[in-house]
Amino acid sequence: MIKTITVDTNTIKYEYFDSSITMTDTIGRRKITDSRFSNSSDEVDSSWTGVKSYGEALNYLKNGWDSAEIDRINKALKAATLKPAEKRVKFFNNVCGFAPVVPLALLNVPNSMVDMTIKSIKTKVIDFVYFLSASAYVSSEEIITAGTAVMEAIVDLEKHGYRVNLYSAQDYGDNMTYKTNGSYDIVFLKLKSASRALDVKRLMFPLIHTAMLRTIGFSWYERFPIGTYRDGYGYPIDITDSKTHKFTVDICEKVLNSKSVVVFTTQTLVVKGDKSKQTKYITDSITQKKS
Repeated sequence: MIKTITVDTNTIKYEYFDSSITMTDTIGRRKITDSRFSNSSDEVDSSWTGVKSYGEALNYLKNGWDSAEIDRINKALKAATLKPAEKRVKFFNNVCGFAPVVPLALLNVPNSMVDMTIKSIKTKVIDFVYFLSASAYVSSEEIITAGTAVMEAIVDLEKHGYRVNLYSAQDYGDNMTYKTNGSYDIVFLKLKSASRALDVKRLMFPLIHTAMLRTIGFSWYERFPIGTYRDGYGYPIDITDSKTHKFTVDICEKVLNSKSVVVFTTQTLVVKGDKSKQTKYITDSITQKKS
């Protein structure tokens, strides 16, 4: 699904995929739109992308990535006691029920039984969008570290009773921070519905791996039919300042038709420092959103 929207005075050209298979099949059918682009499906620098070939990246996307972090995160997920859906119980008198009110029964009062209703309280659903895009100077290790902090935050949210619609996004824009009259090409990929359990192995690659950006993502951008060549691959959004953050949230709210969006970007997390600082930033941001 390719669409163009306007946010403030900026033009957003985007494509939305509901599965990784649909995304890779679409990429495979398209041709590169501008001869100035490299071909990321042919030219792979393993030190920069984290894979030796485009085929290796596709294999990870299809079958999951056996990262050393997976076992640790899975153990944390299994050890967590997931909070069940909350329920509200209301007791009242009725002509039938599960227990008698003896004084009322002796007086032949019709409503002499105790009955109850149980109503489930709607679970809070969050639309979590993680922009994997990062500048060329950001190392593969830094990208993976930032993504791991995001994955841990998602596990923590679900542990505390929230349900997450999870999306990976990549942006290729005119500017890194908010400016007027700009243009951005963005791809959104839905990774998980709120009703589905977390599958850490399947999610790790498209959510945090460098090759999802610099191999598969670049291949999408090189072939995006209405995309724009920007002297290379443009700039990633950095939501450190509040205006750019709001702008990015506004984009995602329009695309997803949601008012429950939280947004994080690799570029911003890397600036925050090591993983402990990244985790604190994510936690604090989500806490403020929930309040």
